[in-house]
Amino acid sequence: MGVQDKTVIINGLNECNGDIAQLKIMKLVAKSVIDHGNKILLLWAFFSQPELNTDQEFSSYSRSHFPSKIELSVSESNDGNIMHYFHNKLHPLSSVNTMWPSEDTLNILVAIAAGLWIYAATIIRFIIDQGLPPQQLDCILEFHSQQMQSDTKSSVTAKLDVFYGMIISHIFSKHLPIAQQSLLIHYITSEVTLHMLCNVQGLALEDLKHTLSKLYSVLTLYQRRYSWASCFLDLYTSPSIMNSSWSSCLNREDQGTTGLRITLL
Repeated sequence: MGVQDKTVIINGLNECNGDIAQLKIMKLVAKSVIDHGNKILLLWAFFSQPELNTDQEFSSYSRSHFPSKIELSVSESNDGNIMHYFHNKLHPLSSVNTMWPSEDTLNILVAIAAGLWIYAATIIRFIIDQGLPPQQLDCILEFHSQQMQSDTKSSVTAKLDVFYGMIISHIFSKHLPIAQQSLLIHYITSEVTLHMLCNVQGLALEDLKHTLSKLYSVLTLYQRRYSWASCFLDLYTSPSIMNSSWSSCLNREDQGTTGLRITLL
């Protein structure tokens, strides 16, 4: 390609609002390339987690000359960069006379992330966003110790799903129905604003933020809207997962609230 060509990068295709929106974007780009070819000097680059719908759509153009697919595997070669990321995010939180966390602890966090950047980013948000970094870090180290004792041979993405379950387990039982409803509403439509969600839940904005605060490692609140981490959203809007994982949390005793249940229609 010549220097006059432009590259358009679409990052996080899998985080677009649902399969229909993702497929629409891919079809529009593919049609542009097929219809106009070299008349439009654009190189399109899609970055996405592997999803069945996107894989099938890209495969449908496999006989054409224009698509090229590169699969980036999770690799320990990322460990050095992930260590640097943990160091830069966590060491500024330590006091002047102490080095927190220790290098050994950072090595454990790197081992937990296992080369997966979304896992590393979720770990950082879990530690930082609650305002109690030492306690949150202890939770992660205890979680890792329990996982080591179970000696499971599951993939790192499966272990991330288990980590999501640990995050959910920290929510008070009385807050779980609100958290689940917020998740389902966003799954159905991302057009719901925070104020609309407050009206649905019958809560003031600050009360809603407090209710959802223990999910900030997978939830982002903007001035008007909110969004969930794509992997978390995909996992916990699956009916089978929601019936098992959420219900197991809802049935536990916490703050004197027991027996809460959500029925999925």
